Order: sequence, then C-alpha cells, then structure tokens
Amino acid sequence: MTEQEKDLLIQLLTKFTSLTSQEQQNENLLLQAKADVEKQLGTDLMDTKIDDSSDGFPTVMTMPQMAKFLQIGISKAYEMSHWVGFPAVHIGRQVRVPKKALLKWLEQQKYQERLDEAQLQIVARKRR
Repeated sequence: MTEQEKDLLIQLLTKFTSLTSQEQQNENLLLQAKADVEKQLGTDLMDTKIDDSSDGFPTVMTMPQMAKFLQIGISKAYEMSHWVGFPAVHIGRQVRVPKKALLKWLEQQKYQERLDEAQLQIVARKRR
C-alpha cells in the first residue's frame, strides 16, 4: 500500500469509523477497517475502476457529477453531502460520493418513505 493510498484510506475510514492515531499507524488494522467500510458500503473502495459502467458517470463522483446524476441543482447536492447518513466523503474541501453507496442510499430512502407512508395510514385509520 503506497503512502498516498494509505492517506486516502485514512480519510475515507475517518468518515465511517473512529480510528485512533495508533490504529492509523498500523497497516493491518487499516486493512481490517477498510474491509469493514467496504462491507458497509457494499463496494471495494480501492480496487474499483474509475468508470465501470456505460452510464457515463464515474465510480466516485464529484458534486457536479452527482447533481447531474440525480438531476438536481448543485446547491442541493452540496446540501445533501452534509446530511447525516448520506454517503459523501469529505477530503479537505473536496467532496466525493461513491456511486454504489449513493444508489444503496437511494434504495434505503425509498424503503423508508414507504414505511413512513404505511405508518401514516395506520395512524389515520386509528383516528376514524
């Protein structure tokens, strides 16, 4: 693992886990934490191709790319990047969003929306 990969990995892992400075120095612990994050995101962060699909969007998107992908404004994309649970990775002032993690997040939102609707219907029935 190169120093650049190690630094990037530490930044990514900091977003999803809490590493002590001792753990950041131990490469074996870094690799284990990387595996844990990949399991959580459902993707291999270091071994994916830059553009692995024919949809024209890279595996890891910038905010303008994500805005275009979701067909929303750039301001809304940046706002979303600060939402709790949103799969954005902040690297300094830069923000990146893994496409697979974004798609997984969107599916979870769809499921949560259906659950909320069902709960509202139950409450409405009880009021009758």
